[in-house]
Amino acid sequence: MFQTYRDPVLKRKLNKLNKQIKKLDQKIETEAFTNELLNVNATDGTVWKFVTTFKKKTKNIPSFNGPGGIANTDLEKANFLAESLETQFTLNNITNPDTEELVADSVMRFRTEANSVCKDFDPPSPI
Repeated sequence: MFQTYRDPVLKRKLNKLNKQIKKLDQKIETEAFTNELLNVNATDGTVWKFVTTFKKKTKNIPSFNGPGGIANTDLEKANFLAESLETQFTLNNITNPDTEELVADSVMRFRTEANSVCKDFDPPSPI
């Protein structure tokens, strides 16, 4: 509603409500973590389950959106990266017959014109 009317009072209310939501969310997460800690028992193996989540370093690579679709699995992501690198490091085909002919004609014209222009000048004198 603030975005529609741009009223500072509404902005303050919005910020206050967002702050309350964040506090409640943090409180719920803290209570859930506390309950999990209280329910950990050394005899039934729940300690190990609880600790392993902190020991594991997860490397979450987000999904890739490419020309072949969305890559979600690790194999699809690896293939996507391999194809991307393969296309980035290939030589470009820069040959174009029309351009090559245009350049050759231009060079020939320059050579013939340069020869005719240079005949008008005297050769440099030796010093």
